[in-house]
Amino acid sequence: MNFKTKFSVRAYNLLRLLPRNIAINILAILVGLLTGLLAVAFMWMLTKLSVTVQDIQPISERFAHFNWLIWICVPALGGLLTGFIVSGWAPEAKGHGVPELMEAMALKKGVVKLRVVFAKIIASAITIASGGSAGREGPVVQIGGSIGSVIGKFVRLTPARMRWLISCGAAAGIACLFNAPIAGAIFSFEVLLRGYSKRSFITIIFASVAGAIIGRIAFGNHPSFLIPPYSFVTHRELPLFLLTGAFAAGGALAFVSLLYFFEARFDKARMPRWLKPALGGALLGLLALAVPSVRGTGLLAIEKILTNDLESLFSIGSSETVSVRFIIFGLFIGLALAKLLATSFTLGSGGSGGIFSPSLMIGASMGAAFGYIAPLVDPAHSVANPGAYALLGMAASFAAAAQAPLTAMIMVFEMTKDYHLILPLMLAVGTSTLIYNHYNCESIYTLKLKLRGTELRTSFDYNILEEIKIGEIMQKNVETLKASDSFCDALDLMDASHHGGFPVVDDEGNLVGILTLDDIAKRKHLEYRDYLTVERIMTSDLVTIGPDNNSFKALHLLETHSIGRLPVVDPENGRLAGIVTKTDILHAYELSLKRHFELYEV
Repeated sequence: MNFKTKFSVRAYNLLRLLPRNIAINILAILVGLLTGLLAVAFMWMLTKLSVTVQDIQPISERFAHFNWLIWICVPALGGLLTGFIVSGWAPEAKGHGVPELMEAMALKKGVVKLRVVFAKIIASAITIASGGSAGREGPVVQIGGSIGSVIGKFVRLTPARMRWLISCGAAAGIACLFNAPIAGAIFSFEVLLRGYSKRSFITIIFASVAGAIIGRIAFGNHPSFLIPPYSFVTHRELPLFLLTGAFAAGGALAFVSLLYFFEARFDKARMPRWLKPALGGALLGLLALAVPSVRGTGLLAIEKILTNDLESLFSIGSSETVSVRFIIFGLFIGLALAKLLATSFTLGSGGSGGIFSPSLMIGASMGAAFGYIAPLVDPAHSVANPGAYALLGMAASFAAAAQAPLTAMIMVFEMTKDYHLILPLMLAVGTSTLIYNHYNCESIYTLKLKLRGTELRTSFDYNILEEIKIGEIMQKNVETLKASDSFCDALDLMDASHHGGFPVVDDEGNLVGILTLDDIAKRKHLEYRDYLTVERIMTSDLVTIGPDNNSFKALHLLETHSIGRLPVVDPENGRLAGIVTKTDILHAYELSLKRHFELYEV
């Protein structure tokens, strides 16, 4: 027994001495603290790399004629390094990371490899620091979730509790990085757990608070954006807030569609996987020559949008004339499209980072664009500042794309510490989510899994039978008939066993049919029955299942086809591996209930 195993056993035995609720909450706090520390380490690495990249500027000034080439090469080089890390070390670190975490929770019993933590930290820091258009929330969510998975596996938690701990890590990461502990917890419920559970609420809250404490110690207790106190002027603006939500929904739909369009194109490209992020980085660099604001997370550009700093964004002064307002409207729409393309180049090609900050910038640009033409809708009355509309667009865009309206509202509130626009915020977020759902039922996270053929259930239609594999409950020692056996042999076996049916196999043990009492009864009174073989009277149109499928699917097949037993076939060799009946499904239900309420695996 090595040191790791000995330590794991000791931790397991120590935790078993504590009540279950206390033990899981202690683990949640530990996950929150470790996630906070790793989030700080990620930000430290990102800052150091960003400073290194900025130091290239004095060098480029000596070769002013080649500035354009340098600013194309920097993100391309960053993409190349990211490609090496992702393709050679941890493929799970590719892209925005949250879908991979959701897939591990749904299909892999919450198991995430430890190397994903370090690969994600390094790859995302390189991507963003070199100018890649990506956010920081994806990396910290995946880092936190991976920490939860590693600790849960270390102390041998059940899959149900592993999912809790992964959600704890995700909540702690967001709470630490954005100083948003409430939004971190809500994100875990809305996006990862995809539903609310009172039993897991306290656990995730403890982790989120632990992560926020680490974040406030490291980064201070202040909002992410320092903006003027905006508020709506008159209730006549309410229709304008609804239109802002519609504008943001359009941006979210375009963002999701274009991101996965480019991802599909890059996946089909005939070139080494490690080279694709470099190509994405070069395309980003070309775009950034025309629109420099698309580089990086976009948080600085968002603050300029929220404060109406048009001089820094477009080198244009503010004006009340109609023509200038339409020019500014066009510039903001162009900025949103540029950021949309930049993020699609970065993440679609295989770069590493999140979608939160880019979606905020896209939404802020769309909201500000509408804010500048809003006064033209009702010239006789004053309306809110365009920065207020940008704030609404931020929340509405992320709410629609992520299908997380509560997270979006609370996170924007916690990042700005501005409560004055809560009613317009709710209207815009509700409208954008409703419109997005009309055209696309999948979020930016679940769509990636659906394109891979993976369907996720919400907590409301989730069945605990899905946790039990057929291989765990099937009857392995199965009496069978051979296709060459006679009718009399089959009749004698059924009379002796009192079973309602038997699988039929050939001489190599491959399943070729099934013989039931109904098949026997139809021919029992035939005069030539003694000359019949099993092959002549068996049912060859079979419904089968594999040992790796879950019990809920088996129950669905049994009910759909009105049958009492289901042969289990090994997909590798086609041989009969066992049989499962409705009685076995009842045993699976009992086993699943036991596991659901247990804390540790036996």
